[in-house]
Amino acid sequence: MDFMNDQFVVSKIHNEEYGGLKFSELPDEVKHKFLEYEMSIELLVGATDGDVLDVFARINSYTVTLNKLELLNAKYNGIFKQTVFELGREHLEFWIRNRILRDRGIARMKEAELCTDLVIAMVDGIHDNKRKTIELYFRRWDDEFPERSAVVDQFRHCIDHLAGIYSGIPLQSVFRNPVLFYSLFLVIFDMSFGLPGSNARRVTIKEDMLARIRGVISNLEGELKAEAASPEFALFKDATKRSTADRSKRELRHRVILEEIMKSIGG
Repeated sequence: MDFMNDQFVVSKIHNEEYGGLKFSELPDEVKHKFLEYEMSIELLVGATDGDVLDVFARINSYTVTLNKLELLNAKYNGIFKQTVFELGREHLEFWIRNRILRDRGIARMKEAELCTDLVIAMVDGIHDNKRKTIELYFRRWDDEFPERSAVVDQFRHCIDHLAGIYSGIPLQSVFRNPVLFYSLFLVIFDMSFGLPGSNARRVTIKEDMLARIRGVISNLEGELKAEAASPEFALFKDATKRSTADRSKRELRHRVILEEIMKSIGG
């Protein structure tokens, strides 16, 4: 109804041809098509507010509670949302083949959540994974996302390297868990392009480095699976077990993995 009253324009990310136009500025045939859209409405005749709340409570008791990405998906539909959802869909085979995510998680938009988390870090550094933090970026970049083109190219670049790394990692590896994948992805990004807030030296990752990176992953995995990790890796192990989405734990994992890889390649 607001759109019909010219209170906002068509977004260019939704339709390039009519982007920037109000409803009154659209061609007549497009207006008619818009007005022909059917909406499903349930009318509760004579119901009190309590009756309505009871109906919704009953409906919600038979459904799965929406996670943060599902809630944000219902609220935003701009260019940032389009970008992270497209990246998630583009790499579906990668997520499934490498057991980063399972079908059930993908059905709940976990690939979009992971891509959202990664893209935020690529542009603005490592943050926590709380809904209010993520929503700040959905809102900030809803209309314009200037980094979109660079982010998409850099994301694909990192996935290409990670595909080579994961091809030699056992299917049971803990590094196939999204928590550690998040950290490893951003380490590869940091080495290649520089992560905001990091002083890591840029490195051109070559094919012969992948085996050494896999060696680092194997060593770290040994520490994580040991009954008692070495003193130098005790905090790292803790950061993979508790409050894993906290910024401080993410930064600690990033620092340890980056340092170990740089040592292995002579950096």
